[in-house]
Amino acid sequence: MNSEIHLAVDDSNYEAAVRSQTYKLMSSLFEFPNDRRKEEWGQGDIVSALRDAVNRLPYAVPAINSFDSFGELSNIDQIYTRIFDNCRGKAAVPIYEKDYCATDPQQLWEELIRFYEFFDLQYDLGDCGEWPDHISTELQFLHYLTFLEASRQGHQLESVVTAQKDFLDRHLSCWVPKLVDRLGEFLTAESDPGPYGPIFQILKQFIEADHEFSMKRNDVKSRAQPNSPAIYEEADFYTAQDKASL
Repeated sequence: MNSEIHLAVDDSNYEAAVRSQTYKLMSSLFEFPNDRRKEEWGQGDIVSALRDAVNRLPYAVPAINSFDSFGELSNIDQIYTRIFDNCRGKAAVPIYEKDYCATDPQQLWEELIRFYEFFDLQYDLGDCGEWPDHISTELQFLHYLTFLEASRQGHQLESVVTAQKDFLDRHLSCWVPKLVDRLGEFLTAESDPGPYGPIFQILKQFIEADHEFSMKRNDVKSRAQPNSPAIYEEADFYTAQDKASL
């Protein structure tokens, strides 16, 4: 995606709007905490916004109840760098999908970019600033898909809803639990873990619950809009090599 996505959602589809807002907020929490973000976080607005969004989801995320604040933010950029940055060759806890799956990185990136481009998002590393498998990039993509569902804009609804489930199936639900487990192991030896332990627990529960929610929706076809662009079809989207791995 060419830049950070900032979208407003239409409350005409309340569930999708709340899910979209939650994905947007979660994505922002895994970006590097520069001075602007530290100022925003220090004001507490994002904490209250996240709690409000999560509490309005159509399923429970119990970990939100134990998350009150970011705590001391003066050194959170150092904490982020110590845990997630690969400036020393390899991060203590990588936040890239390629580090948690057996798929060749190039093949993984190609599949992710096909997902993004199918829904008219042009990925460019220089503009985006992160690889296509960064946790924040993948969460931004689901923010975008749920926005499309909430606003009923662009792609046919059936296409968008199917893609949400498929992206969770093939990506986030597969590697986020492994990421959270690895972070937990690392943080047991940390004297100053910052807020990332609770934040990642919220993410894990959110992804698991949203994946289950996506799988249970059986009324997709009855809600699909006529006279809209071509439907996302798994058979057309994947290469033969991809389908062989399913």
